[in-house]
Amino acid sequence: MKFVAILLALSMAPVEAIACMYYPPNPKGILSDNKNVVVAYPIGISNIPRAANNPAYKEDFRQTILWKVVVSWKGKYQPGDQFTTRRSLSRDGMCSTGIGIYTEKPLILAFNGTEPYSEYYDYSIEHDPEVFEYFQKKFVKAGT
Repeated sequence: MKFVAILLALSMAPVEAIACMYYPPNPKGILSDNKNVVVAYPIGISNIPRAANNPAYKEDFRQTILWKVVVSWKGKYQPGDQFTTRRSLSRDGMCSTGIGIYTEKPLILAFNGTEPYSEYYDYSIEHDPEVFEYFQKKFVKAGT
């Protein structure tokens, strides 16, 4: 009966609500699934076309970011190192992940692959404090 009630509720929900559900980050998974986990801040952001600098821009675009590492919890990067990310984004669609990054604040970044990194996960220290707290407790206790 519970299954029928959930199915009925989902069938009545707007498609946007179903497609855009938020799943809280799993700090243990972030650490185990990625070769690099750092806190870094953007020192340069480039959007192509340039019109994508306006967050109201609604087309596809490419964003390249030069990052500077502040804290390294896993991987080859050390504080002061720089690396580049580059990915194609789209703000068109119901649940677009293509908002892009428009901040100078440090973010927690988790990524694999080679530079420029096209696949990475970013977590706000302000909006995802449990991720930051997990890593701080794990690595400060370990003396790193």
